[in-house]
Amino acid sequence: MDQQRRENLIQRKKIWVWIKFKGVAKTEWTNTSYNSTSGATETKYHVQREDYLKKTVVLFGTGKFDRDIDNLSIPPGTNNYPFELPVPDDPLQPKSFQGIYGYIRYTAKATLSVRRMHINTETKTVRPFSMMGPAVDLSIIPGIQNSVKTKVTQYGCCGCGTMVERVITIGVPRRGYFSNDAIYVIGQIDNRDGEEEIYFDTTLVQRISFSCGRHTRTKEYNLSRASKSVSCPRGWVTDFTVGPLHTLISPPSGLPGCDLIDVEYYVKCIGCKFTKAIPVIIGTMPVRGEAPVLTAESSVPADVIALRPASVPAPITQDSNYSSEESETGECDRLLKSSPQDYDLDGAPPGRHIIR
Repeated sequence: MDQQRRENLIQRKKIWVWIKFKGVAKTEWTNTSYNSTSGATETKYHVQREDYLKKTVVLFGTGKFDRDIDNLSIPPGTNNYPFELPVPDDPLQPKSFQGIYGYIRYTAKATLSVRRMHINTETKTVRPFSMMGPAVDLSIIPGIQNSVKTKVTQYGCCGCGTMVERVITIGVPRRGYFSNDAIYVIGQIDNRDGEEEIYFDTTLVQRISFSCGRHTRTKEYNLSRASKSVSCPRGWVTDFTVGPLHTLISPPSGLPGCDLIDVEYYVKCIGCKFTKAIPVIIGTMPVRGEAPVLTAESSVPADVIALRPASVPAPITQDSNYSSEESETGECDRLLKSSPQDYDLDGAPPGRHIIR
């Protein structure tokens, strides 16, 4: 600020400075369709908004709509006006988020208002800031340390026979993880009379749902991927581990505080003639006093090692007419339903090595 502006500020008697904080969520997209009757293209707009933070902090003088105070002036030089803004608990302030069909944004708009006899002027500047959002503590979620597994029984003659070729169990050692954690997929192959080499491809998928009234748009992203080829001789049982799948710095499951945007995570497992979805929960706080923390640098963690005994011979017996068993059947089916047109899985599977 030059000297002339400083002198002008001193002479002015009505000066106010305030900051307005705002937090808002918004979902927006368009649907375009062809009307065969009229022969025209119709476009429908879907927009919905949700407000959170709405506070004004007065740093100097009074607020915009408050009673004026005469003979106020800002001294020359640099002036600091410390302030604090407690984050309200009602409503909850969700974590900042940016997506293709919606966002959660927080802004701070500073206003310098100078009121003179003949003309009033306002100078404004806007700065975005991030909100950490409510904590998602994995320790208070029931059953968060329980394993999630699904079992697939495969029969001969392309599935039409009665003789069991192999039984494959696959899952994760626990349901809950946190940002920058690592997920290991564990499983077991009971090979009665099937192929001795099986390729497994696993992907950590983030599923984001944007809501606008009764309408919903969904987008899926592949966060991490790992694959492995497992050998299991006929008549043997072999345990295996695929991973790690890195959770990276991701928003927590559910995106607490926001009713327009929902975030889910699941591990997609593709094996020999089957595809399974295993739901997982991503939190912001790990389980306290439980299993050791998984990191990207970790080898196979202790809780997984305990589930990986050496291969042992299995008796060759005939199983009953049993096809599959899942710990969360409805949830798995829902996650694997056909996705919107913008769903895209990363093309062909990677080579037979861990993808970091």
